[in-house]
Amino acid sequence: MFDVAHANALNLVKIPEDREFLLAQREKGRRGCFGSVDMKLHGMEKRRYERHQKVDKRRKIDEERALAAAFEAVGSISSSSSSSSESEEDDAYNKCILKKSALMKPVNIVTSELASSLDRTKVSE
Repeated sequence: MFDVAHANALNLVKIPEDREFLLAQREKGRRGCFGSVDMKLHGMEKRRYERHQKVDKRRKIDEERALAAAFEAVGSISSSSSSSSESEEDDAYNKCILKKSALMKPVNIVTSELASSLDRTKVSE
């Protein structure tokens, strides 16, 4: 590496910590190097990952419960009233489908790469 400091840098630097850092950088072997892994950042990323895992697990359980409740509602309506009309069963089925579609998340299919390629080829929306 190159020493790009001023020739009189030791005389110009007034802060003792900065002077010690400059001297450490000029030593052979570079005693002031960083480790390969930032443990504080690693811990933060690990906790964030675990939090996301818990949230995803909770979300899946909630979706399964809601879906099961919707299917139970449809099953109880159709089995409890055998003399009910077709329109009531259709209404229950539609409610179940609406609940299921409400649980599904929208998927964004337009990525930045796709958008840029559509712009390059001048394809309109």
